[in-house]
Amino acid sequence: MKHLFPILFSVVVLAGCHTGKNAAEGAAEKRAKFVADSIKYEAVKEAFTKGEFVFKINRKNNTIVSPVENWIIFSGGKIREQYYILNFFNYSSPGATRSDGPVRSDVAEIGKIEQTYDPKKKTITLKGQIISSFSFILTLYEGSDKAYGDIIGFYNNTIYEGWIEPLNDASIVRGWESPIYK
Repeated sequence: MKHLFPILFSVVVLAGCHTGKNAAEGAAEKRAKFVADSIKYEAVKEAFTKGEFVFKINRKNNTIVSPVENWIIFSGGKIREQYYILNFFNYSSPGATRSDGPVRSDVAEIGKIEQTYDPKKKTITLKGQIISSFSFILTLYEGSDKAYGDIIGFYNNTIYEGWIEPLNDASIVRGWESPIYK
């Protein structure tokens, strides 16, 4: 009995030391992830505020779409939107997530653009006018690359959800003629 207490005490101390090491490693991993996410957000925020980014779209009017085929590039005072045209005659199966229409791409020049920051919602918003076409509102959420867009056209509004990538990091060729995917 006399020797049982030191043995139990040693086991508890060793177990505690081992647990502390794992907690320290976990904390270091969380700090590293936080720093990496912060650096990524700063790059996204800088590209967004300079107007040199790609808005990759994964939802369009509450329908899941492919961000490889659906994106909007902002660069050099121009905007280029690429999207799949919905073919409603063959798009009737429930749960379908992709259209079977042709890819369509439009290019236009951006007119005036305004940038606002909402400290309550922690969002940065770009509002602008596409010359002789439509207007847009894009909102970037602070600390994230997630974005929300509202494109107001002649006939209807389109709501987009997706994320922002700096133009240099996106897997899209910057030329206005043809996109190339990795």
